[in-house]
Amino acid sequence: ALVVDALTGQVIYEKNADVARPIASISKVMTALVVSESGANMNDIVTVDSLDFKTPKKSGSDRLKVGDQMNRAEMLLMMLMKSENPAAKALARTDPMGYDGFMAKMNQKARDLGMTQTVFYDPSGLDARNVSSPRDLAILGRLAYRHNLISQFSTTPNRNFDVNNVSSGYRSISARSTNY
Repeated sequence: ALVVDALTGQVIYEKNADVARPIASISKVMTALVVSESGANMNDIVTVDSLDFKTPKKSGSDRLKVGDQMNRAEMLLMMLMKSENPAAKALARTDPMGYDGFMAKMNQKARDLGMTQTVFYDPSGLDARNVSSPRDLAILGRLAYRHNLISQFSTTPNRNFDVNNVSSGYRSISARSTNY
């Protein structure tokens, strides 16, 4: 555990703050950071592929389907609002440096930030090898909070997404955040 003053960074309480453990969907915060800093055009259309549903753990989506298309910004918003695993995979897969390059960027960003107990194998967090420590997550959380796009997208209460599917055409997806 680690309790930190978000403004000053002063540690208020800690216990085993440097012990790395699986972080699951918290991984998506680093995914969002790397996407938003990638320089990729946020208006580019991203298409969900069957590869985006192949993960170490069974992952589905009651919202996204193979062939769904949204621009990169909307895919990022969907990922942050609804913790959409296929959206995270699609964003990594369509990065200008490709999926492996994206994963390398996630790990390099962690090192650049001084997150010494953190490693990423998957952009969604479904790989249990994605680990971090409370101290490292405090670093990431403070940075994400100051990042306008991530802060805005992770606190968007609801949204109707107009999605084009290459096989079945347009539909609307209503999404409500569970992040109160």
